[in-house]
Amino acid sequence: MADRRSMVRWNRNADMNSVTTSLRLASESLRAQVEDVALDAAQAGADGMQEAIIASGRVDSGKMHDAIRTDVDAYDTVVHTYFGWSKERGDWGRGGSGDGPWEDYFGYQEHGFWHVNAEKWIEGIQAAMHGAQRAKSVMAAGMKRLNLRRKVTRRMQLGFDPDNTRRTEKP
Repeated sequence: MADRRSMVRWNRNADMNSVTTSLRLASESLRAQVEDVALDAAQAGADGMQEAIIASGRVDSGKMHDAIRTDVDAYDTVVHTYFGWSKERGDWGRGGSGDGPWEDYFGYQEHGFWHVNAEKWIEGIQAAMHGAQRAKSVMAAGMKRLNLRRKVTRRMQLGFDPDNTRRTEKP
């Protein structure tokens, strides 16, 4: 029989409590880190849009530049971030940094239009595309920093599809 001093006592409840506490703390930490990565990506996207507008030279009043906003909706295990112009009148709310709502000319400047007086096509700024590229690179770098050992999936590359239209479309 082993000496009583050399016996290891195991309290299953105490060990399970410490394991569940460790998992809960790790989960909360990961949620906070993921939210930070998503916010960084949204802010980078908004900055990219604003830089594209400045680089295009179309900053007469600054209204289109200043109306770019960021917002976040964080749920239990999901974080949605937004950047760009809101077509709704009024601010997006939390994190909104814009000075005004959507104006119709934003769409013309963004996508391009036929100028009637000059009788030529005016190229669009494509600020949303520049912002999306910047947000995507910041998101990828942030995911690597999280070190989840998870590869970037095809769905992550294609982007969020809330209506799941890609799955229901037939080629």
